[in-house]
Amino acid sequence: VDEDGGAVAAALASVGEAGVLGRVERASWIEASGRVGLADGSVERFERLVLAVGAPAPEVPSDFVESTAASSVVTLGGGGRRRDEEIAARARSVAREGGVVAVVGGSWQAVALAVDCAPGSVLVTPDYAPLCARAPRRLAASISRRLEKRGARVLSHRQIRYVGDGPRVYTAHTYDSLSTSSFHADLVVVAGGEFGSGLSTTHSRSFRGADLMPCSTPLDLARRAVPILVNEELCASSRV
Repeated sequence: VDEDGGAVAAALASVGEAGVLGRVERASWIEASGRVGLADGSVERFERLVLAVGAPAPEVPSDFVESTAASSVVTLGGGGRRRDEEIAARARSVAREGGVVAVVGGSWQAVALAVDCAPGSVLVTPDYAPLCARAPRRLAASISRRLEKRGARVLSHRQIRYVGDGPRVYTAHTYDSLSTSSFHADLVVVAGGEFGSGLSTTHSRSFRGADLMPCSTPLDLARRAVPILVNEELCASSRV
């Protein structure tokens, strides 16, 4: 957002209509007594404080993509609304020309882009269905079926190993890294998932790039007792 002046102006105009004062500034400190210090030296007071720090754009591991396929892999989020729109337009153009667009992630952005690029799109999600971290299980499963009716192929419980020459996308089952497959894609869009901060990505020679999309619930934030799964690469998650 910081890099997209149009998005900042639109956001401030929108909240201003609702009577909300918008400030584009970074917080330097917070006091429990009800004060927030901003980077420009000013101080704002509050009675209730909500920290909504957002989430960073998904990061592609350095060894996730072969150099010959680097131009065919793009990332949504983190570059501002205008860049996201350019990426979406590029994906739709590839789909119109009969190409295959692979969308990695289970977020709203991922689902919307998979629909726009169908038929011919492939949605790769590490959970049983996209949006399962936000939507009830039955609804999330219904979304997968709707996507498939639109002509999008949904690969559930799959994580990306790496993107090779072709470009070709190599995947592994989330709970069994020895169960592998691959498919051709003209464009790979890493769109992220609907979850909080996840587990760190693992790297090894036998499992390149590993889990780009850690499952939903961080272990230290789990609110109920659920099984913990650990696969051959020692990737653990509290979400099943």
